[in-house]
Amino acid sequence: MAGSSESDYYSEEEEELGWEEDGLGSEGEEEDAEAARERALKRLDGLGKRGVCYLSRVPPNMNPSHVRQMLSKYGEVQRIYLVPEGQGHRKHTNVRAKAYTEGWIEFSKKSVAKRVANLLNGEQIGGKKRSPFYYDIWNIKYLKKFKWDDLVGEIAEKTHIREQKLNLEIAAAKKQRDHYLSNVEKSRTLKHIQERRKKKQKTEGAEFNEVREEKIACPIPQKKPVEETDAKTKPKLPKDILAGHSFLFLLREASASAAARRRLPPLHALLVKLGLQPYARVHNALIQAYAASGLVDDARRVFDGMSHRDTVSFNSMIHAHAMSGDVVSARRLFERVPSPTPVTWTSMVAGLCRAGDVAAARRLFEEMPVRDLVSWNAMMSGLAGNRRPVEALCLFRRMMAEGFAPNRGTVLSALAACAGAGALETGKWIHAFVERKRLFWWWDEFLGTALLDMYAKCGAVELALDVFTKLRSRNTCTWNAMINGLAMNGYSAKALDMFRKMELDRTVVPDEVTFVGVLLACSHGGFVDVGREHFHMIEKKYGIRLILEHYACMVDLLARSGHLQEAHKIIAGMPMKPDAVVWRALLGGCRLHKDVNMAETAISEMEATCSGDHVLLSNLYAAVGRWSGVEDVRRTMRSKGIEKIPGCSSIEINDSIHEFVSGDKSHPSYNDIHAKLAEISARMQQQGYVTETAEVFYDVEEEEKEQALGHHSEKLAIAFGLIGGPPNVAIRIVKNLRFCADCHKFAKLVSQIYHREIVVRDRARFHHFTEGACSCNDFW
Repeated sequence: MAGSSESDYYSEEEEELGWEEDGLGSEGEEEDAEAARERALKRLDGLGKRGVCYLSRVPPNMNPSHVRQMLSKYGEVQRIYLVPEGQGHRKHTNVRAKAYTEGWIEFSKKSVAKRVANLLNGEQIGGKKRSPFYYDIWNIKYLKKFKWDDLVGEIAEKTHIREQKLNLEIAAAKKQRDHYLSNVEKSRTLKHIQERRKKKQKTEGAEFNEVREEKIACPIPQKKPVEETDAKTKPKLPKDILAGHSFLFLLREASASAAARRRLPPLHALLVKLGLQPYARVHNALIQAYAASGLVDDARRVFDGMSHRDTVSFNSMIHAHAMSGDVVSARRLFERVPSPTPVTWTSMVAGLCRAGDVAAARRLFEEMPVRDLVSWNAMMSGLAGNRRPVEALCLFRRMMAEGFAPNRGTVLSALAACAGAGALETGKWIHAFVERKRLFWWWDEFLGTALLDMYAKCGAVELALDVFTKLRSRNTCTWNAMINGLAMNGYSAKALDMFRKMELDRTVVPDEVTFVGVLLACSHGGFVDVGREHFHMIEKKYGIRLILEHYACMVDLLARSGHLQEAHKIIAGMPMKPDAVVWRALLGGCRLHKDVNMAETAISEMEATCSGDHVLLSNLYAAVGRWSGVEDVRRTMRSKGIEKIPGCSSIEINDSIHEFVSGDKSHPSYNDIHAKLAEISARMQQQGYVTETAEVFYDVEEEEKEQALGHHSEKLAIAFGLIGGPPNVAIRIVKNLRFCADCHKFAKLVSQIYHREIVVRDRARFHHFTEGACSCNDFW
C-alpha cells in the first residue's frame, strides 16, 4: 500500500489505544492502571467510528504525502492507499514521479470524512498558483458503512484473481508454443523423408518406386479422411482473435495515416486467410478503415460481400458515402436500412450538410423519430458550416428548451455560429456556461481557440486578447486565429507584433494560414514594404509553398496602394492559374484609383460570373462618365442571367438576431425605425452632412442601386440599434457585402452625434467607429 506500511498501521493503532509499555502504569498503582485501561477501551470504541473517503481521480504528480498534507487541516488522517498507475496506462514522458489512478483515505472520525467529502467534492484544489494541482478538481466521495478491512480484503481478492488470470494466460501461451514447435518438428521430419525418397528415386527404377510408394502410402489403415482428421487436430484460434479484437486495433492503426494505408490490403487478405469472414464486427471495422483512408469503393466491395449486415454495417457505409460527397448512394442505402437508429439518421444529416443540401438535411432532421445530442450537434455544425449561423443559433436555443445539456461538441458548434452571426451576447453566455460547467477551456486548445475566434469575429478584440493570454496551451491554430482577428479588426501593427512573438515561441511553427493573416494585416494597414518582405521570405526562410491566398493578399496590398502594374506582374508570374479572388483584388484597386483599362483587363481574364464584379465595373464606368460602358455591362449581365446579390445586415438585440435588407419594410418596428432615421438625418444635416449620391455609382460593389440611399440595410440596422439596444453599449452589425462610402460616412457621424461605439463587419474587414473616426482610417 502506498503512503505507509502495515507495520506503521499497527504502530499507529497501538499508540492511539495507549498500548505502550509506559502507558499501563507502574506496578503497585492499580488505580492508574484501571484508568488507563478505561481510556484504552474508549479509544478502541472510537476506532469503529472512523470514516473512509474515496478518490476517483488522483491528479498527476500527486502522492500520499501531498494528500495527507492537504487533508490533515480538516481532521486527523489515519491511513492512505493510492493505486499505482499500470505500466500499460502510463504515458511516455520524462517525468519519473510515480502516478496514481484512485485512492482511499481513512479519517479518525466519521464526521470529519463526511464533512471533507461534502466540502471538497467538485471544488478546485487551489493553493499556491505555482502548485501543479492548482487547477485540478477534487473528486472525493464518502463511503457509507465502508471499513478499511473491506479495502484490504478487496485488494487481496483482486491480487488473487490477477495471479490466476496470469497463470491461465501463461498456460495458454505455453500450449500454443508447444503446438507450434511440434508442427515445426513434424515439418522437418516430413521434409527429411521427402529428401530421402528423392535420393532413392535417383538410384532405383521407376517400377520399384511405384511399388514402394504404394507400400508407404498406407502403412496403417485409416478409418476417416485426412481432411477430417486435420480439422480435428488443428488447434482452435483464441476467442479474442475470432471476435476480431486484434483486427479492430490493427485496422484503426492502418487507416491513421496516408503511409499506413498500404497495410489495409494485406490485413484484409489475412482476415480472409484466418476465416474471419462470418464476423460482422471485423467487416464493420474494415469498412470504417477503408472509408477513413478515402477508399470508399473498396469499403463498398466489403459491404456488398458481407453475408450478414447489421445496423452498424449500414451506418458505416452510409457515413462513408456521405462524407465522400456521394449523397445519392448514401440515400439509397438509408432507404434499405431495416430499422434506422439515431446514428443512421445523423450520418445522413451530416452527409447532406457536407454536400451543401442544407434544406434536405433540415427536412430529414425534422423527420427523425428520436433525436440525441449528436443529432443536434450535427445539424448545428452543418448550418454553421454552410453560412447559416442565425438558423444554427435558433436550433441551439430550441435544443436547450427541449432539455438537452450541451457538451463540448455543442459548444464548439454554437461558438462557430456566434462567430458567423456576430452574436457577441450569445457568445458571452456560452463562455459563462463553459466556466460554470468547468470545461477548463484554458487547457483545451480547440475550445480556447474557438472562444478566441468568436470574440475576434464579433469585434471584441480586448476579450479575444484576454482569452489568448489565459490559454495555458497554444497551437499554431491559436496563434493564427489571434493574428487574423487583429488584422481583420484593423489592428495591423498589433497583428505583426503578435507574429513576431509567435516566431519566438519554439513550440509552434508558422504555416500557410499564418502568412495569410500577416499579409492581410499589411494590406489593411497599408504597409507595402513590410508586406513585400514577408511575401518573399515565406519560401526562402520558412520553406512554405505559396498558395493562391498569399498571392491574393499581396495583389490586394499593392493594388490598394496604387501599385497596379506591380500587382499585375505578380499575377502574370504566378505558378498556378489565378482564380477570381486574385483578379477581384486587382479590380478593387482599379475602382479605388479609377483605372478603367486595368479593370477591363481583370474582368476579361477572370470571366466573372459574380454580380459584384460587373456592378463594380459598371460603377467605375459611371464614375468616369462612360455611360455606354455602363449600358454594355448591364446588357451583359441580363444576357448571362446574372442577378445582383441584395445587401443584408444583421444585429443582435436582447439575444435575438434581427436581419434587414435594403428598403426593408417588413420589420415590426419599421415605423419607429423610419422615424429614427428622419431624426438622425435632421441632426446630421445640422452638422453639415450631405449625401454622397455620386458615390453610389462606383463604391457600392455588390448591392443593388437602392431606391432610396437613406434606407440601406446597415442604416436601418444602426437606427434599430439606437432604438432597441441598451445605452452605452456598442452597436454591432454584420453585413454580407462591402460597406459603401455613404454608409461609412453615416456611421462616423452617428457615432459622433450620439456618442455610441458602432462596430460593422463587412465582407472584407471590421470598422470600429468611435467619436466620428473609423479604425480603417478611411482606407478600405
